[in-house]
Amino acid sequence: MPTSPTKPPAGVKRRATVVTWLHDNQVGYLDFGYRLKALAQTYALTVVSRRPLAEPELAVDAQVAIYRPTLTGTAALLWYWWQTARHLRANPTDLVLHLCSHTAAVANLAVGAPQVVYWNEHPGHYLSSARPLRSWFGALMRALQYRGARRATLVMPIGEAHHEDLLAHGCLPARLRVVPMGVADWFSASQPAIAVLPAAAHPLRVIYTGGIHVDRGRDVMIDAVAVARRAGVDVQLTLIGANTQQAADCEARAARQGVSPAVQVLARIPGDQIPHYLAQADFGVCLWADRTHWRFNPPTKLFEYLVAGLPVMASNIRTHTAYLTDGCDGYIFDYDSDSLAAAFARAWASRDHWPAMRSAASEKGRQYRWSEIEPVFLGALGALLR
Repeated sequence: MPTSPTKPPAGVKRRATVVTWLHDNQVGYLDFGYRLKALAQTYALTVVSRRPLAEPELAVDAQVAIYRPTLTGTAALLWYWWQTARHLRANPTDLVLHLCSHTAAVANLAVGAPQVVYWNEHPGHYLSSARPLRSWFGALMRALQYRGARRATLVMPIGEAHHEDLLAHGCLPARLRVVPMGVADWFSASQPAIAVLPAAAHPLRVIYTGGIHVDRGRDVMIDAVAVARRAGVDVQLTLIGANTQQAADCEARAARQGVSPAVQVLARIPGDQIPHYLAQADFGVCLWADRTHWRFNPPTKLFEYLVAGLPVMASNIRTHTAYLTDGCDGYIFDYDSDSLAAAFARAWASRDHWPAMRSAASEKGRQYRWSEIEPVFLGALGALLR
């Protein structure tokens, strides 16, 4: 384990370097923003990034070092590892936080400071072995990632499934600490209890926030609205986070299914605007195709819904079911449109139970508020510098 740098004089902040890997078309930034802002209050902060920090969620008092890859795919990531390692060796710091699992491999190299990894994605998500000619290269890079996790001073998996996976890959229990992503307390602004209203006055309002892709249930949701409405369930769906092409695809599918008036598609919005839309919904939706990497990565939106006191309709995958109780704070459905439509029907038939479900969701969400998690996060980092 690296030796902690000498404590600076009173009044002088220690230095922290945060390494990020932000995609060009990324939708969510809040969990990164919480951590950057918390660190900026305590440390003299430098952020290493592959692109400018243009999003309001990432506005923070820090120096930013940009290393923009000219390559693509895994070659771009490998190049970025090298540039990050060079930067850390050329720019002394007291603490390194890899604010993504993408750069865990850099922890294989000594940089003169403790290295911590925020383990938020399974390596199989971004280092696929689907193409045979590249499978050996992807396997090698995944091995380097896990080796980096084993050599890091501390790894912070965001969920229990990640924790189990890291243990299975040889990480020492003493160097692992589960630290959930966290949700800003302002998501939990008080909302009035839902009255039991006639169907004509209060449709079932369902919301989805995040990346809008086929394997994240785009077509399943729209088709489920059509199935449910044909069965007499007055359901309305709002999708937030679409780019121009995704919006066009959603609108075209809704038109083909004859449910255009019941499907609203919005572009990505800044994170601090999301609670406004959640407050107008009755249920949030989380659904993922059953891919290996999504059995490890709990979705940000799930915890945002809960903290906002919004019951959740979630597909049957362990990164949803580990956090929800069917019929209490949400409904579990299989990943297909008929099963989701059946969940809509269950909710529609149980409107008198919605206030209790809101209360249960809010209670479960308390443990995921950032105000509860921030002291744990900062304390774990600060303990490495004593």
